[in-house]
Amino acid sequence: MPTLLNRIPRFAWLVLWVGLLVAQAGLAATNVSAWLTRPPWTSDDGLPNNTVEGLAQTPDGYLWLGTPNGLARFDGVRFEDFPTTNFIAPPNRGILAMISDRAGGLQIGMDRGAVIGLNSGQREVFIPDRELSALTINALT
Repeated sequence: MPTLLNRIPRFAWLVLWVGLLVAQAGLAATNVSAWLTRPPWTSDDGLPNNTVEGLAQTPDGYLWLGTPNGLARFDGVRFEDFPTTNFIAPPNRGILAMISDRAGGLQIGMDRGAVIGLNSGQREVFIPDRELSALTINALT
């Protein structure tokens, strides 16, 4: 005994299948947010420098970006600049590496070898001996 599925011609199945694909593609296109299709953020948008050396996200949802010019916090819409002179004296200026720590703070590796811990308004600065300060920080773990 022929079933209903056997009675539908193959061409009809092909049309149905293509129709479902087109409908699915149309639904997917309406779900694309402007954030995903936006051009990259640059210094024209408030980023302190177009070169980003470090990136970390803290539990409060902010993205922190380390650049040769300092530290920036990004909330998904705009950047807020935090000059490195707020937490360490020159010649340390540029940020080479960053990581968020277990306590929700940031650990920052500077271009002259210093490592800074920032957490809840507190700062802890480690400045290496002269021999170590000539070495470059490449990453923090």
